[in-house]
Amino acid sequence: MVLLGCVVITAAFTSPIFVKPDNLGIQDWDEHFFYHAVPRQSILEYQQFPLWNPYYCGGSVMLANPQSRILSPFFFLILIFGTVVGLKAEIFLHFVIGMVGCYVLARTLNLDRLSAWALPLIYMLSSMFSLPLTVGMTWFLSVAYVPWAIFCYLKSFSRPWFLVLSSICLVIIFFEGGAYTLTITLLFYGAFAILNFKNFGITRSVIITASIGLLFLAIGAVKIFPAYDFLQTHPRHLIDYSGYSMDSLWKSLFDRNQTVLALTTYAEEQNLFKKGFWSGMNYGMDETGAYVSWIGGALFLIGIGVYGLRQWRWTFIFLFFLWLSIGNRAIPSLWEILHQFPVFDTMRVAQRFRIIFVLCFALFAGLGLQALKSLVSQKCRNKFWGNSFALLLLILLLSDLLLVNRETFKDAFPFSGVNINRADNRSDFIQISKFPKYDINGFLKPNTAHLRSSYSTLYPAFQKNIGVVDYECFGNPDIPKNAIPFDRVGYKGEVYLEETEGKALVSEWTPNRLIIKISASNPGFLVINQNYYPGWHTTDRHQVESREGLMAVQISPDDETLELYYRPLSFVIGTAVTFSTICILFAAYLTRRRWVEKFPNFRRIF
Repeated sequence: MVLLGCVVITAAFTSPIFVKPDNLGIQDWDEHFFYHAVPRQSILEYQQFPLWNPYYCGGSVMLANPQSRILSPFFFLILIFGTVVGLKAEIFLHFVIGMVGCYVLARTLNLDRLSAWALPLIYMLSSMFSLPLTVGMTWFLSVAYVPWAIFCYLKSFSRPWFLVLSSICLVIIFFEGGAYTLTITLLFYGAFAILNFKNFGITRSVIITASIGLLFLAIGAVKIFPAYDFLQTHPRHLIDYSGYSMDSLWKSLFDRNQTVLALTTYAEEQNLFKKGFWSGMNYGMDETGAYVSWIGGALFLIGIGVYGLRQWRWTFIFLFFLWLSIGNRAIPSLWEILHQFPVFDTMRVAQRFRIIFVLCFALFAGLGLQALKSLVSQKCRNKFWGNSFALLLLILLLSDLLLVNRETFKDAFPFSGVNINRADNRSDFIQISKFPKYDINGFLKPNTAHLRSSYSTLYPAFQKNIGVVDYECFGNPDIPKNAIPFDRVGYKGEVYLEETEGKALVSEWTPNRLIIKISASNPGFLVINQNYYPGWHTTDRHQVESREGLMAVQISPDDETLELYYRPLSFVIGTAVTFSTICILFAAYLTRRRWVEKFPNFRRIF
């Protein structure tokens, strides 16, 4: 019944995105459609595992991109239904997954069956989840697994087998492109472990948390190792003033205008693009919005008033992550301190820590509903009236969240008139500097964009078999883009010879593999007009090296055909570690009865 209720509510909430299922989306949707379309092509058209992306910034990694979702459990929907429709189906499924997870977590924390509904309604139907998806942040889908990860983590203190399930939740979050979500969830794990040193003991808390981390590394190595290798080669250190002011926090939580333009328009009118604790703003509503309803706010105040001291750990976590969300505006700034440490120094937008503080908010709202329900039952001396009152509040809460936050999805996918013709011959791949962006009226003039247009043009360029070089790769301006675009002086072709006379012709072109026919009069170099990355090899004795940042191979007149392929060592090792770990865990599960018989104390583990 819970699952059915979540499906019905999700269908009502997400219905605007399915009105025109083939429509393209605003802002970041173009880039994220692109992130899914390239691996789909690699798998279906070339039967290759999507390791390399030749269409991105002159050639770059695909699997190792922290935002890639190739290994998502639901990537098969992209393969079956296509990029656009498949991603919209994923939105629906992740709403359901998140809502059920919130309900399970609430019941684990001893909320009654009716009051437990406050957690999924407020957490999943707040604009915190819908707004990032409205503008195309597909990595935010990973937030749907946060309640499940926390549930498994809490259970692991009493049932150690949940260590594995908690690790799997973290792996799925990372496979879903949720590098931010993963870091924030791990920070919750650390905070919760410290707060429970007295209950469970320091040693036990540290062992459980560390074991989850090690299992996460082992199970997820197939992507973790390549991503780590990439980030080591191209470190990202960001300095970014961000965080809620009290004014923007209030508007984000309780202002009924949660559209994409809402906070930006308000800030322009009030001239609030400034620093400060009380007023000012950074980023638009998509990075700050978290409408929880006035009803949710009232329930939260009751819940934290009644249970705040009793549930002091959750109160502390709520305040801790709220403090982080205030970012640079807080004095002292916990965000600035945290930002000095590895991993956290790659993060931007302090408001993203709302992933946890909104969860705590929803939990206390559920406790507040439970307190009201008990009070009414006692006053009326009948549980029926308490249940009826709680149900009425839930219906009002759901109605308000639907009326306000469902509207955000109406802005998400307005583009139906963008004419994208797929290239007939993939071997005719070329790279250009830029490609025009688009809005509801079609393609825009060069160097123009607005809040209701696409922010990139990678997806239509890919459809036309064109790579776009001039783009801020992975949000990191320091990543070199050495490929020479077709429309720039100095372009010599996508493959060419240097220091020798002759010809080079692409015989077979695929994302991960190239076969090139050459005829050279003297020793020289074959140059491929894509960025050089370690991991490129040839099938014979030749070595792929960097030549002015491009892939190059030394050749001789005897060479007629060269075959190059991309297979980084980090992927090979990561795959071996992941496969070995899964086999060990599976064997341990199958032989659990023998372990219990041999070691009776292990019964509680299994």
